[in-house]
Amino acid sequence: MFKMVLVIASLSALAPSLANAVPAFASQTGQQCASCHITGFTELTSFGRQFKLRGYSIGEVKLPVSGGALVSRSSTANPDGGDMALADDRRTMVQRASVYLAGRIGEGTGGFVNYNYETTERRGMMEMFDLRTTTSTTLTGKELLLGLTLNNNPTVSDIYNSTPGFGFPHVSPAAMTVVSPNAQVQLNNALMSKVAGVSAFAWWNDSVYAELGAYRSANGVFSLLGAGVPRDEQAAIKSGAPYWRLAVERQWDSHSLMVGTYGLLVRRYPDIDNPSGATDRFRDLAVDAQYQYLTDDHRFSGGLTWINEKQQWDASFDGVGMSGGRDALRSTLKTAKAHASYFYRKTYGASVGLLDTRGNIDRRFYDTMMPITGSAAGSPNTRALQYELSYFPVQNVRLGLQYTAYQKFNGAKLDYDGFGRNAKDNNTLYLWAWLMY
Repeated sequence: MFKMVLVIASLSALAPSLANAVPAFASQTGQQCASCHITGFTELTSFGRQFKLRGYSIGEVKLPVSGGALVSRSSTANPDGGDMALADDRRTMVQRASVYLAGRIGEGTGGFVNYNYETTERRGMMEMFDLRTTTSTTLTGKELLLGLTLNNNPTVSDIYNSTPGFGFPHVSPAAMTVVSPNAQVQLNNALMSKVAGVSAFAWWNDSVYAELGAYRSANGVFSLLGAGVPRDEQAAIKSGAPYWRLAVERQWDSHSLMVGTYGLLVRRYPDIDNPSGATDRFRDLAVDAQYQYLTDDHRFSGGLTWINEKQQWDASFDGVGMSGGRDALRSTLKTAKAHASYFYRKTYGASVGLLDTRGNIDRRFYDTMMPITGSAAGSPNTRALQYELSYFPVQNVRLGLQYTAYQKFNGAKLDYDGFGRNAKDNNTLYLWAWLMY
């Protein structure tokens, strides 16, 4: 822990001043990061939503390069799982190094590209890719902004903070330091960096947002959007996977409120090396909401989403897939996520988040014979609360302390894996320092 404190102190001392070095978008617009973001990074303000909608093109004609580094230390309540253990638990590390190519290319055109190198997995990956172009007209006397986006993850093109692409938590422990639940819906970043999609979007009267597009596998001419993803983790998508989004926003004084809905239809082959025959089908339907109150001294942001996924295992039911089959031809998986954050003078912050996943029992798929990761009940049901404290010593550095507490993990509170492991054994304390330059 002492080493981690020294690293954080060093990052704070080395961080550039606000006057001469800021992240790419701030450099382009001449604004501080907090003009676009609730907290300096991640969650968008009203101005940030406008900046993204208009093709990242506000400001000078340039496409600046930025970099970032994430230094962290994780501590899991019980890192020992018999024959299995978390190799990098309680080790201070440079978890991630990032390169960002972000900004304006031309009038109404720009992009945001993020390539990360994960040190624990010793590989780089194109995590985010969003290239867009826009134009403006009028409808019933009100501005109608129209645009196209090429991106690599459903919801990463979205302008709100309630959808999974930019939802809470914004920073998570390295893969080798924590135990992850055994199930997630397709819309909850299950296709991140594995697909390429083109969407048309519209923004009318600063209040109505709509998007319609389709996704395919990130291969062939679209390989750049999935760069770094190992072949066995890639997604074999049949035809195009339709994606849609509709949201209505109202702004008044220092407040804004949004309610919306979005969805995705996906047909996936279970074997990436044999994209033929039957497919597994997923229909994700979601609703979401976001509220913000923003002043110079006080900033509050809250968001929630609920995703209902209908699954049909036409390909995997008989055991063709790597899972060895499914208990039933049809099943349902539901995910609810919510968060609330408060920041004082854009410097000190506290957040709380909820993750709740529920689905049908499937003993054939959810491995019951694996310590730590398995489910003796054959269930995906998981529930956790996440607490986070944040501090911005300067605009380019964010320090955080996060705690994840599980009430249920892979189907049970006690002995969930059949080897004596309890949900609370996966509780994790996560200390991190995020530097942008």
